[in-house]
Amino acid sequence: MKKILVFSDSHGKNSDMISAIESHKDANVIVFLGDGERDFDDTLAACDLDFGGKEKGVEILRVRGNCDWGSGESDRIITDFEGVKTLITHGHVQGVKSGYGTLIQLAREKECRLVLFGHTHFALAEDRYGIMIINPGSIESGEYALVTIDGEKITYKLY
Repeated sequence: MKKILVFSDSHGKNSDMISAIESHKDANVIVFLGDGERDFDDTLAACDLDFGGKEKGVEILRVRGNCDWGSGESDRIITDFEGVKTLITHGHVQGVKSGYGTLIQLAREKECRLVLFGHTHFALAEDRYGIMIINPGSIESGEYALVTIDGEKITYKLY
């Protein structure tokens, strides 16, 4: 089973990320969807996860957002959690503020069943054409998501 903490859009505020990580110590994956890369680095250091988390059994994944100038991170990752192929992206490249069509098309092309994205600062979780799309909202406002994958089953909670 994978328990995935998902954050996006910290924009200079990391205290709620630290609290969420401390509240969900059973999470074995932490995903940062961009726009606050330095905040995320500071958060990982504060939670003693700054060496990738592997020594604590935590997988750390991150992508760059449109405000992460000079970042060396990719704008998307495709990975597999417990057999659920997952697209991880900030969403600005796919134009998510204007709709989710391009995002869904990319997920279909890559045969993903789950999409984690940010950028809009609007929390959302819904099934679109058999693809679960989840936006945790903005951690700057205290919003985040916990996604659980158990076999083929995807469940989530938006905070």
